[in-house]
Amino acid sequence: MISFIDVDSFLLELIKKGYTQRSFARKIGISSPYMSQIINGSRNPGPKVAKKVCDGLSVCFDEIFFIKMDNKSYQEKTA
Repeated sequence: MISFIDVDSFLLELIKKGYTQRSFARKIGISSPYMSQIINGSRNPGPKVAKKVCDGLSVCFDEIFFIKMDNKSYQEKTA
């Protein structure tokens, strides 16, 4: 699962680059509601959307995202 390291830092980066959530969502080709859901944590971006976010802000993945490994299926197989 891909998540923001720090949502406030991401939002600050948007402001520094001159974007609103809506204008940035349009720039990277996703809907404004989806962008909002990613920011508020109710949805997680897939790898392609995370890459679009990074490319849109000209930052490296590790600067704004982290990957949380969900080993539930692995744990069930080994239990």
